[in-house]
Amino acid sequence: EPFFFRNRDRTDVGKLYGRVGQSFALIGSLAFLGIMLFIDLALMILGDGYTERGSEIIPIILMANLFLGIYYNFAIWYKLSDKTMVGMYIALVGAGITLSMNFLLIPSWGYMASAWATFTCYAVMTVMAYLLGQKYYPIYYPIQRMAVYILMALGCYFISVWANGLL
Repeated sequence: EPFFFRNRDRTDVGKLYGRVGQSFALIGSLAFLGIMLFIDLALMILGDGYTERGSEIIPIILMANLFLGIYYNFAIWYKLSDKTMVGMYIALVGAGITLSMNFLLIPSWGYMASAWATFTCYAVMTVMAYLLGQKYYPIYYPIQRMAVYILMALGCYFISVWANGLL
């Protein structure tokens, strides 16, 4: 946030914030892919406390946190425009999604429900922050390019899973 507030008076602030969002999506997608392609090494480094049981939530949680980071970038508009109440409403929607999905799905899905609830919560909050931001404080984000980064990372991950016979 200090970066965003420090630069809010620049004449090219929209381009700057858009590039920051795009860069975050690219670096986050590469981080996701790097971790997932070398998950065996990561689990080995973490030690015996981390087993393969439970590791199936790692890609879901990593992708959820990628969306959380993008959300923070998209959500800066309500802080800069002094509309922080909107942030509260977005957070309440996210909390509602998390609580309801956990309540409804944990009995049948177990801990996977919490992973999917986290992903769904952050993805919905990201979309809400973007759409409302475009209405109240338009910033050009290269959404298509950002989506391509994420989809390419997911595609490479699924190809590697398929190639290893895990699908």
